[in-house]
Amino acid sequence: MKKYQVAVFGSLLKDIEFFSDEIFIIKNPKDALRQKFVASEYGAKLPIDKENLFLNFGGGCGNVSFGLNKLGIKAAPFGRIGYDQFGNELISHFKSHKIDKNLIQIDKKEPTGFSFILGVENQREHVIYTFKGATQELSFNTKYLSSFKSEYFYIAALSQKNWQNDLRKLFSKARKDKTQIIWNPGQRQLSDPKAMLELLPQTEVLIVNKDEAIQLVVEFFGKNKQLNNIKYLIYKLKTLGPTMTIITDGKIGASVLDSGGKYNKLPAYGKKVVDTVGAGDAFGSGFLAGWIHWQDAKKALQLGLKNSGSVVSKVGAQNGLLTKKNI
Repeated sequence: MKKYQVAVFGSLLKDIEFFSDEIFIIKNPKDALRQKFVASEYGAKLPIDKENLFLNFGGGCGNVSFGLNKLGIKAAPFGRIGYDQFGNELISHFKSHKIDKNLIQIDKKEPTGFSFILGVENQREHVIYTFKGATQELSFNTKYLSSFKSEYFYIAALSQKNWQNDLRKLFSKARKDKTQIIWNPGQRQLSDPKAMLELLPQTEVLIVNKDEAIQLVVEFFGKNKQLNNIKYLIYKLKTLGPTMTIITDGKIGASVLDSGGKYNKLPAYGKKVVDTVGAGDAFGSGFLAGWIHWQDAKKALQLGLKNSGSVVSKVGAQNGLLTKKNI
């Protein structure tokens, strides 16, 4: 039976990203949920210069497992790819970096998923179009779950339809194996907070961004005037059961409320922001690596922010990740 420090669950994707000065931002102040749009001339055929085209790898599972390994943690990706060129490229990518690929499932019917990332030149934000492909068929059956043990599970966004039952299986395995769970839920999970509530008391570390924290707090505690107060949000989320709670807040930084009830808030690292793709995954891998190395929430938070700050200084979700030599 294979043994790992961390098994990482989620999507494995090919990222196709480009920037163009023919794409524009249009403000839309009338809609609070869609305050900005990107646009280009309808019917236009726009060239992409090779210096603005980037072919990388992505997906929460791939980004976090890659980031952990760079920081000296033996982590294996538990994801699903197709039997195709993109899938072969992903396998070769992991092999070339000596990352264990034994937990990766091969789907002979569905193609490997990919993201098409549209960036506005000289702007740090983007629009991501994602085709999930084989990752929607990720299987948590006994055959796969009984083949390994891990000290930690890192659960990124899951896109399969039966994710609720799959997570119950995963949490059950964690209880049996005494595995600690770090959970960074995706939008599909956040859209079903009642299913999340069942599992949060078994979660060692919950990681959400500020918008996601507000979404959960409103769902369980209702609206009030303190929803922009990070400290209020993090204490409310802690009452839902996780041992430790983290809220990230983009360029502001991040906060953690640890198992002993100690609250820490640290500013973001780095000033140069080139591309924000993969920032959240870089934070997650940095935090968990720091926690494994030091068992200190504040120091782990610091490493998470440093890793995230490094990633956004380069294009691509994995290109700017820190190595063990950087910590």
